[in-house]
Amino acid sequence: MELNKNWKRRNEILELPETDNFHNFKNVTIEQLTKLKDENFLNLEDRHNSAPSIEEFIDLLSIYDGSVTFMGYAVNSTRDDYRVSIDGFKINVDFGMLKYILVNFSCYSSIDINGNDVTLWWD
Repeated sequence: MELNKNWKRRNEILELPETDNFHNFKNVTIEQLTKLKDENFLNLEDRHNSAPSIEEFIDLLSIYDGSVTFMGYAVNSTRDDYRVSIDGFKINVDFGMLKYILVNFSCYSSIDINGNDVTLWWD
């Protein structure tokens, strides 16, 4: 199925500038990803390099709604590779949740732990 090319609506959901350009983003919530999914802006099988697929991110992290945010980028509609891509996430966790995260997400390029905040991303 072809992705929804309404970049204005996509940018509205992601809280990005109202321009059809390449945009990096951070602090995107599960709720925002769900809206993008529901409105057909996401290829759920898409993955940034060795990162989990968007569907895996949503499935594994939706139980932490409110304590997890995603980072990535949105490609402009004039390019053949128009898409939204997720290349990392930040989550506020306790030790039990940290174990779950590290067991279920592997092959990450970098990890940053600052108190209870854990950020994983893939190059």
